[in-house]
Amino acid sequence: MGGTLRDYFLGKTPIDFDFAVQDAPRLAELFATHIKRHLIRLHDTPGRETLRVAMSGGVFFDFSEMQGNNIEQDLARRDFTINAMAVPLEEYLAEDWQPLDPFQGRADLEKKIVRVLPGSIFESDPLRIVRAFRFSGTLEFDIEDNTLEKIAAAHTGLKSVAAERIANEWLLLLNSKKVLPLARLMSRTGVLGQLIPAIHAPGKNPAKARETLETLESLEEMIADPAKAFPDSFSGIERYLEGNKRALLKLAALLYPLEEEESSAGSVGETFLKERRFSNSDIRFMRAVLEQQQIALTTRLDFAGPANNLPQVYAFVKSCGAQLIPALLLAAARLARSEEDDIDSFIRTIHNLVEFFQNRYLPAQGQPMLLTGDDLIQQFNLSPSPIFKTILDRVEEARVLGSIATREEAEALARHLIQTLV
Repeated sequence: MGGTLRDYFLGKTPIDFDFAVQDAPRLAELFATHIKRHLIRLHDTPGRETLRVAMSGGVFFDFSEMQGNNIEQDLARRDFTINAMAVPLEEYLAEDWQPLDPFQGRADLEKKIVRVLPGSIFESDPLRIVRAFRFSGTLEFDIEDNTLEKIAAAHTGLKSVAAERIANEWLLLLNSKKVLPLARLMSRTGVLGQLIPAIHAPGKNPAKARETLETLESLEEMIADPAKAFPDSFSGIERYLEGNKRALLKLAALLYPLEEEESSAGSVGETFLKERRFSNSDIRFMRAVLEQQQIALTTRLDFAGPANNLPQVYAFVKSCGAQLIPALLLAAARLARSEEDDIDSFIRTIHNLVEFFQNRYLPAQGQPMLLTGDDLIQQFNLSPSPIFKTILDRVEEARVLGSIATREEAEALARHLIQTLV
């Protein structure tokens, strides 16, 4: 039922099978015990339990406590028409389907429409407001007008939703190919102001809010076709945006003004992400991207221009690491919407950075270091100290930049540095 039938009618192979049953905990436990699989409790609220059995091949069986006295009442309490369909298990197994579809969900699937069910659906669980946009983005469906009106009327209810629930839906939404149309609808209905009140709430700087949407537009264009802005040598962008990094980068386009602010607790942007219960790895990625794109815009990457100061290029690339490409994408997207006329020169500096990153920095990372800390102890009779890192970093920089290539040259440089530093 629900998403299982939705995916089936859309021509997708379902991997998540939903069963609405009475006494779900007991049935799920019996089933898991019988097939010798682990049982995962997704929701423990009495009367609303949901339990998951993980099958092979990435398939999940979810057993949910039926809401109401029968399946019709259960379906009426779902969120959208496209998720409010069901079929008896025996019919499903026999492939002799007579789906129960009281709200014409199949018709809305054919029309590619997200339509909320009648009643106080958004009021009973305001997270469904974000889910409406998520389904619109991932399925590439339109949200019908009456549903948008109900969203606009109920959007303040998002204040009561647990931050981690919103963060999860938000990332799924932002991973859609075209987030900009959704972001504009979210802005128009007040939802974006609830999610990012410091920038998009009424009464804030409308020019800054508009600028973030324009940046998002440029960013999505660059992600979709990087050759339009980046040099021909820029390839394989997708590997730098794997997992949820694409979604986080788009979120950064909506959040970057917060990085320019500081409070007594530090970065306003980092505080925002922590309050919304993003994972530590997500926060580290966002912080790195936001910090490095700001450096790129402040310096205009002059060190990677015609003069091409290789030590500074190396230092910047090393500080960015795997976040270099996302940071450059965001910086270029921001500059593309400004009125400044140096975007072409900025793109050329990006070309130099990407070429260095791909052709020199990354290949060097796959090679063994010329010197290690043990070498400094054994070869130079040094005791471990903070200068170890300085020496090893300088030797590694010289190797990547090509000024040394052999163990003997590395030892000579280390000897010179020791005489200078010790």
